[in-house]
Parts: sequence; C-alpha cells; structure tokens
Amino acid sequence: GHWEYKTDTLSIIIDRKIVTETKLNRIYVADIRMRGEDSFRTVQAAENRNGMGSVYPWLLARDYKTVLLITGDNLIQSDELYKGIIIRGGIVFQDRKAVGSMAMYPDMTMRLIAANSATAKDLLQDGARNVFSFGPVLVSDGTVNADAAQHRLSRRNNPRTGIGMIKPGHFIAIVVDGRQPDYSVGMLLDEFAQLFVDYGCQTAYNLDGGVSACMVFMGEQLNRHGNKRVGTYEDSYQRRVPDGLAWGYSELVPDSDDPIYNTGTSEVPTP
Repeated sequence: GHWEYKTDTLSIIIDRKIVTETKLNRIYVADIRMRGEDSFRTVQAAENRNGMGSVYPWLLARDYKTVLLITGDNLIQSDELYKGIIIRGGIVFQDRKAVGSMAMYPDMTMRLIAANSATAKDLLQDGARNVFSFGPVLVSDGTVNADAAQHRLSRRNNPRTGIGMIKPGHFIAIVVDGRQPDYSVGMLLDEFAQLFVDYGCQTAYNLDGGVSACMVFMGEQLNRHGNKRVGTYEDSYQRRVPDGLAWGYSELVPDSDDPIYNTGTSEVPTP
C-alpha cells in the first residue's frame, strides 16, 4: 500500500488508504512534487495524437515509460457536448467556452477556467499547453465547490479520478475505487472534493472516473475494478482509455510485452 519514486527533479509518493466509515473505500493518493515543467506531460493512445483510439491504461503507461499515469478527460471520444475547451500539447481538440475547463501551465500551476471566460486561442496566448475538460471543479480557493454535490455526475457513489494543486509544482492525484460493494463502494463528488481539501489543495478538478478510473505506477495499475460488464452504472471493469496525465520517464518501466501483475481488474493474470 505504499510506493515511492524520487529523483533530483521529481518525487512521487503514493499511499493506499482503506476507509471503513461511513462507507468502505480504497483510496489511492499520489503526492507529486516537481522541480521542472518537464516532469509533467500528457500521453495519448493514438500515435498521430488525433484524440482517437484507446488502449488499456497500463499499456499506455508502458508505451510512454511513464512513472505515474492517471486518467485524463477521455478527449473527444465521447460526451463532447458536456465538455469545454480541450487542448493537448498546444493542439486544439475542442473549443467550447460555455463549459468550464482546467489548464496546466509551464510555470507548474493548474488553473480553473470558468465557463464563458476564455476561448482556446486566449488560453494558448496566455501560455497554456494542456487544457482538460470533464469536471466539475472540486475545489476553488481551498474550499469545496458547493455545486459539486448537485452535478449530474454526483448522483451515485462511483469510482473517481481527480487532480489538485497545493502550490506550484506540488500536486495531489487521487483515485477512488468503486462499484465493488465488498471491496470499495466509491464516492459522491462532494465527498471526493473534501479529500483534496483535507490534503491542503487550493484547487482541484474532477477527471474521467467510473470504469475509466486508473492510477498506474511504473507500468502496473494500482487500483482495481471488478470483472463484470452489465450495461448499466453497476459496470465494474477496466476500460481502454484514449489519454492520460503523466509524470516522469523511466527506462525501469516494463515494456508492453513484459509480464503484468495487475491489469486493473479483479482477475490478476499469472506472470
């Protein structure tokens, strides 16, 4: 339940916490400290980086030799109408300013972009290179977003993925497993937001969760889904994803054809 990676420019410390009150949950918390903007990048399943295509998260992490990978916003694979501005590496995938987004800047800050406040061109001119849109905002100015509890994605306990910033270069990534009653139930969005406040985050943003929720460390998925696909919100399986937020690069990360110990499902393969 504890993993670490440290170099002169990047520190990643991950802890798995098992909570039994008020509901059973397994929570994965990554404390990330960067000394340079190069420690962070975005990765995509599509080799031509066109926003399409998808692979299992552990394959995505291994292909790019990422130390830490978490789910992104699913790019333009689905639910585009619920998303705002989406930018990767300076390339605009969607420009809908009517929906709020989150931007990562070269000065190692993450900033919340309110709906109708900017266009993709505005953000590029401001220096943003990567902009995500899934939402909602979880934390603003160190306080839980009061609207999170009413968001359309907060109707049920679900697996969750999110990213928060304590200060420039210091981030907290959290993944909560869910839809597995005897293993991990999941959370409502306001409960999820409170986790980031508890860790001292001034801002936090919700990313793609549900069957996409993942945290992969050194090529192995840490969190776990079930192994059923029933066509409803009770689904619990590891879905292929088109993108991810990534920190670090290491040749110690296994290749895609090396043995895998945890694919993100409850069925662990034999190495």
